[in-house]
Parts: sequence; structure tokens; C-alpha cells
Amino acid sequence: MVGLNPTQLQLFCEEGYSNATFGYSNGNLGPVSCAHNSYNYEFANPNSIDGAVQFLSRIASAYNNNKGPVYVHCWGGHHESGQMAAYALQLFCGYSDQDAIAYWDKNSNGDAAIGANVHKRILWFGQQIKTEPRLKALFTGVDISSLCPPTL
Repeated sequence: MVGLNPTQLQLFCEEGYSNATFGYSNGNLGPVSCAHNSYNYEFANPNSIDGAVQFLSRIASAYNNNKGPVYVHCWGGHHESGQMAAYALQLFCGYSDQDAIAYWDKNSNGDAAIGANVHKRILWFGQQIKTEPRLKALFTGVDISSLCPPTL
């Protein structure tokens, strides 16, 4: 497992990031502090509803509290960071499942085997939006439409 190194964590801190998320597992990797900022470096497993809620709540919190951006990365070539971005587009920007898949396809490396798995997860998440009360609560009062890219 390869995470961000201390130099990278400090650079994100100095740039004003409000969170760094490692799309791999669930948990907290620890706080990061610098002269004018501090944030948490945390895991979030995008293949579980708990991990998806954790990650998306970080975005909602950063936006609602006028904090800096949330950085997300993954490791191992499974493209969880793009998958998590697709979740955010579905929840906060109203992307349909197919629009989120098209966005992921356009911005990924085109690996068909991995893409098929990510497509399934994006479709799964589209269903979770309709039934998971924690996701509905995150969306209430969050209007980030001005930050949303146009659908393809």
C-alpha cells in the first residue's frame, strides 16, 4: 500500500486542503498540520456504503464550512479515486448513472476489465442514493452546482 509521503502531505496542507482521502480501506491515517492549516489524512473504502458516506461527508463538510478542497487518491490500479469522483458527481451534481460512467470512461486510462468493475460500482451507488438515508442527509442543503462540470 502506497500513501502520500510527508512532503506531499505538507504541500497539500500549505495549499489549504481540508482533507486527503486514500480510497482503499476505512480509518484515519492521522492529522497533518502546517503554519496556517490542518487536516486529516483518512482512508475511505468506496466499495462499501460506509466508506462512500465518509468520503462524501468530507466534501459536504468542506463545502458547507467554506474550507479548502478535498484530495482523493488510490493505489493499486483499481481506479477508486475516479470511482469516488463519479459518486460525488452523482450525489452533488445530479449526474445520472450513465453520465457518471461516461465521465469516468473519459478520464480513466481505458482499462476495460477495471472499467467493467467500476461501472458496476457506479450503478450500485446510483441505487444507494435512492435508498440510503445518510446520503440523502448529505445532499440536503448542499448546492455545489457551480462547481459541477457539464455532463458529456
